[in-house]
Amino acid sequence: MFSERQQGTAQGLYQGATGAAVLLAGLWAGQAWDPDGHARLLISGAVALVLAAALPVLGRNRQANG
Repeated sequence: MFSERQQGTAQGLYQGATGAAVLLAGLWAGQAWDPDGHARLLISGAVALVLAAALPVLGRNRQANG
């Protein structure tokens, strides 16, 4: 269906985006690490969990309405 060049480009873009996201997450975790504990890091993780759980529901509602 797709040429080898297109598939290679898509895989490269995906891996690049994944690597950039991991780098940003690591930088954020380093900045959020509190010397007295992990409160900010745990809060940001909880917010990410809520967003990750909400995205499929929001996407499903958008498809039903669109």
